[in-house]
Amino acid sequence: LLGRRYSGDEAIIVKGNVPVNFMLQQLLALHSESRGLLLYTGLERYVLSVLKTPMHRRWVGNVSGQLAGGIHVTPGLGQPDPRQLTPAQAAACLWAAQMLRFRAALDQNPSLRSLDCEVFFSNPAATLTNSLRHFGVTLSSSEADDIAASELFSHHAKDTARQYSRDQREQELEQLRSTLADDLDAARQWIEDAGLSDLTLPEASAVDHSR
Repeated sequence: LLGRRYSGDEAIIVKGNVPVNFMLQQLLALHSESRGLLLYTGLERYVLSVLKTPMHRRWVGNVSGQLAGGIHVTPGLGQPDPRQLTPAQAAACLWAAQMLRFRAALDQNPSLRSLDCEVFFSNPAATLTNSLRHFGVTLSSSEADDIAASELFSHHAKDTARQYSRDQREQELEQLRSTLADDLDAARQWIEDAGLSDLTLPEASAVDHSR
């Protein structure tokens, strides 16, 4: 992927997924000049997102099992075995493992920045402009406004035929807070028992979203 580009003078931006988060340091070691943006969310929104349907719950079990080795050796996590956890506990464990690895990567790599997805959702145009600037890509204010007003931000990312606004997302999350109240309690308890209630990413590494 790093060898592919549309134009020789354009930046290459690769979107990673969950397994990539467990090999960040190795990837950065191969290309120390690379810059990265670590997109994250808080525990509650993460749990609501990954446990909202039976299919999502199966995904948590599958990916936690596949990444059990990496989760087990994540510094600061206490060597858990996610295969022995309930879906809510496994979701909390997976979130914490990624956050701990993000925090370590941010501490060791000045080329990385973190971005809370809620900052992105609340101010997409400015966040796009500043995030792309980090990658050496210039985006004018009008271009950013056009993108933020496009279907990218008014339709569901996994179902592009479905209209899905930020307000709809917040309404869905509010309903899920009630439906998944027991799961949220279990996830928070697991984090507390693991001594990770104060787990956050360094504020100073957040992308500046002012304009």
